Amino acid sequence: MVFLLLKSFQLMAIAAGEGATTARTSTDRTGLKTTHPELLDENGDVTTEDLWAVRFSDLDDYMKAGVNS
Repeated sequence: MVFLLLKSFQLMAIAAGEGATTARTSTDRTGLKTTHPELLDENGDVTTEDLWAVRFSDLDDYMKAGVNS
């Protein structure tokens, strides 16, 4: 049991190190710079439209704030 626990921590440490390395690079796994397709216009250029960010909260957040649906 202790061995499995130690092994899981070791694997998480390795994965965390790979994630940090990946975040520093400007290319994806293919080695190419890619852009999400929804950011492109009909001509394949990056859109100049305003972009909206949406955050979905848990229902608990609304209940704590006293908002009823």
